[in-house]
Amino acid sequence: MTETALRAPAPPDAELRGGAIPLREGAARRRFRVQVQTNLDPLPAAWGRLEATGHHTAFQTQAWLLPWYRIIAHHRGAKPLLVTVSDAVSHEPLLFFPLVTRRDDTYRWIEFADLGVSDYNAPLVAPGFAPDERQLRRLMREFFSALPSADLLRFDKTPDTLGDAPNPLAGHEMFHRMRFQSWGVGLPATRAGFEAGLSPGFLKELGRKHRRLAGKGEVRLQLAGSEREVVEIFGALVDQRRRRFTELGRENVLDDAVFRDFYETVILSSLRTGFASLAALRCGDEIVATLFGLRSRGAFHLLMSTMQGGKWKSSSPGNVAIDEMISAMIGEGEDHFDFTIGDELYKRDFGARPANLYECVRAQSILGAPFAFKTNARAIIRNRLRGLK
Repeated sequence: MTETALRAPAPPDAELRGGAIPLREGAARRRFRVQVQTNLDPLPAAWGRLEATGHHTAFQTQAWLLPWYRIIAHHRGAKPLLVTVSDAVSHEPLLFFPLVTRRDDTYRWIEFADLGVSDYNAPLVAPGFAPDERQLRRLMREFFSALPSADLLRFDKTPDTLGDAPNPLAGHEMFHRMRFQSWGVGLPATRAGFEAGLSPGFLKELGRKHRRLAGKGEVRLQLAGSEREVVEIFGALVDQRRRRFTELGRENVLDDAVFRDFYETVILSSLRTGFASLAALRCGDEIVATLFGLRSRGAFHLLMSTMQGGKWKSSSPGNVAIDEMISAMIGEGEDHFDFTIGDELYKRDFGARPANLYECVRAQSILGAPFAFKTNARAIIRNRLRGLK
């Protein structure tokens, strides 16, 4: 078997084939069976199966995470940790967790494959799998005990639902509501149906922005469909975002060549599948705004939007670009426009509704216990003050 560059040494009791850690004695008598793999070769069969048939978000797909493991994890010292939870009797996969282990200056961490680029973190869940509270506790005990040594486990940005199915993790007692939410709006079959859900005042202002921009040149939304178009539009996105974030004094993930390589790789590898969408709003010959997002199971997930400043700022090309993208997604039959995480006010203007996100920090060693206690205590106090769980 050819090993990948990301392959971590298998523990002494691991099977040679795939690095799967064998079950403890007696595990077959339990309800759940947990297998841990510390490499990408071969990919666990459960991942592909649950991606095809189960419930998940765009950020747990192989189209997103395989480039992530190959590029970001490799350059940031994070090692794959792929965990499959199956039925102990039938061996049918129930959950698949795409995780990593990593070490910082103080702690050894176990967390979802993210490092700031995935907007939602969750396992892939088998169709119809909805454990009750007692089963979930038993499952998580098995899950935690099967993990390798670490100081802290952190799961965050975990959504309430995965498509139209409940996310079992969100119901676990260790998970707390996060301070921010995600936002999305359902897309009807027609543009007129979408506008019926917007306020008259916002529609009037949006029309004004469209006319103001159209007064400077022909306005059109261009979806990148070739490598040449990706290079041009992605370059504009990087430049526009750099200018805007410098102006705001904010950290910009695209200033890092590793992250730029990851995003561009995902976009280029999606040219035939349509998983990633990169779009430019052009006014005449100039790109005045850009959008980048993912399309998965009837939803468009907006990850980045940028716009030109200067003489274009008064025309609000960013809002016009989002409005044009919504029209494009309606035209292509998508049924949900996901603005993803963050509580920016403009999302409400477009009719978006909030959805809860959850987090969990668990000590896996004595060293990690004080950090976990403080983090969870702050979350509990914050949510009690807000009257939340």
